[in-house]
Amino acid sequence: MIKKAFFFLLIFFSFFVSLAQAKEVELSFFWSQNCPHCAFEKVFLKKLKSEYPEIQIKDHEISLAENQQLLVRLAQELKVPENLVGLVPFTVVEEEYFIGFRDEETTGREIRKVVEALLDNGETTEKEILPQTLNLPLLGRIDAKTLSLPLLTVVLGLLDGFNPCAMWTLLFLISLLLRVKEKKRRWILGAAFILTSGLVYFLIMAAWLNLFLLLGFVFWIRLVVGVMALGAGAYSLRDWWKNKDGGCEAVEEEKRNRIFGQIRNIIERKELAFALGGIILLAL
Repeated sequence: MIKKAFFFLLIFFSFFVSLAQAKEVELSFFWSQNCPHCAFEKVFLKKLKSEYPEIQIKDHEISLAENQQLLVRLAQELKVPENLVGLVPFTVVEEEYFIGFRDEETTGREIRKVVEALLDNGETTEKEILPQTLNLPLLGRIDAKTLSLPLLTVVLGLLDGFNPCAMWTLLFLISLLLRVKEKKRRWILGAAFILTSGLVYFLIMAAWLNLFLLLGFVFWIRLVVGVMALGAGAYSLRDWWKNKDGGCEAVEEEKRNRIFGQIRNIIERKELAFALGGIILLAL
């Protein structure tokens, strides 16, 4: 009788020890509707769950305000760079996070490595935060490691510069600088124009980026922005069709000539401060 009691007690104790030793891994998955990469990761996570039942997957669709707040809070706790906060899919495995999902062989493999390491010994391994290659429309496959961001910036700047107003303003600037006899003064004014233009572009792009990161959580806002972009493109094509001579219609010709005449008078003054102010105004 004592042996039987001891035997059952041993089984009972072993059962609770096995429960105490059983490891669970919590995975939080933040996704958005109509996000193709999120859909790919959903399929992967379903497969991963079937392989490792110990995984507790918490699903968060970020159109809900509480899920947005949770994503931001987790991103802050994990010290995610501010410019990446809000991008989906966003996957958190204990103390590790993954932004984006390429496929099972790349991002999926990194997530699997972290899960397996946690199940084995409670420790994580190194991972890739972002996919190293991207498939972009028209451009094809882009390698993020070899992509030159300064070169891309120059290319986008050149493409943006090919519009009537920008070209007209640039020609007007060149004509103004050619009237300046002092070489040093010419370089100072030209550099002021370029630096001011670059600063304004930076501020505009930074403002748009932060606005999109803030509002990009909500699907209908992204839809409205997309429709507005298509509408603006259609309007630009219509404007080109009606204005094939390539003129700039941002400001009426009479008013534009009056403004530039005033700037010309300011630049031709001997005081460098007044000339710099005129150039900065032109750049703005």
